[in-house]
Amino acid sequence: MIGKERSKGNSLERYGYVWNDLNHFFKGRCPNLVTVDYTDDSTSKFHPSENRISLNMPAFKYNYITVLAHETSHLCLFHLTNGESNKEHFRFLDEGFASVIGAKIAGNLESYKMSSLAEAKSEASKGNVIFSKLQQWSDFFGTPPKSNGNAYSIGASFIFAITERYGEEKLFEFFVEVGESKDLTISFRKVFDLSLDDFERQWWTFLEQVRSAPIPQIVEIHPDFNAHGVPLGTKEIIIRFDVPMHQRVSIGTRCNDGICYRNAVWKDEKTKWNLVCRHILTLSFRSPHEFIDRNLKGLR
Repeated sequence: MIGKERSKGNSLERYGYVWNDLNHFFKGRCPNLVTVDYTDDSTSKFHPSENRISLNMPAFKYNYITVLAHETSHLCLFHLTNGESNKEHFRFLDEGFASVIGAKIAGNLESYKMSSLAEAKSEASKGNVIFSKLQQWSDFFGTPPKSNGNAYSIGASFIFAITERYGEEKLFEFFVEVGESKDLTISFRKVFDLSLDDFERQWWTFLEQVRSAPIPQIVEIHPDFNAHGVPLGTKEIIIRFDVPMHQRVSIGTRCNDGICYRNAVWKDEKTKWNLVCRHILTLSFRSPHEFIDRNLKGLR
């Protein structure tokens, strides 16, 4: 594929390796040409009838490879499954695979795997890792910005549960069968010789074995906590953590107490160690522990 920016008609050949990696998994089923445009909407989207993806500019700017691979994966899986992956009852596996392959191509699969499985394990303890809920994706995920942030992680854990036990070739076979049978129960029986209940039990056992991720600790912050004389017009606060952070997370804080900002992002494309806070409204630093407890609890 040589991508094309819709608004400018420019070639995106420099991102060709993203398409090559995807097309390798999909065995030539990806569109030969993917058109890319940009949007100010809060989420990126894909348009299968046009083989076009619309990328959210802030997300694309800081996580461009991940977002490009994620949205292009949706197009590829749509074609492989004859459109079934975009239907309500299969959206969980579509978003799960797009999240996994996006992290893999961007080079941070292990970090994403650790965080997503930890989140899925927590959701499993609440009874949320179950097909009856996941196949009602619109209700389970919700509507941005008021959506279930762990839904994608559960979908990703579904993909990991398959690949860890059966391998990527079986996952590909499963996707093909989904497109042919249009039925999850039939697909599992034909490809894995399992009922949905059988696989759910395997899935839960897989998640039970996941080690909990450590709570991130701040190792550097500028301006420092309890800093004085920080200009109100400060455009950027940089916070560095001791472990890689989930690269799809965008953080905001409440503006009635402490530091107040919107749209904080992971700046460093490789390690996601640097949190950059922009659009700062007020500045009032408290202790590192309060900051972690209030704003980072549950983020891995």
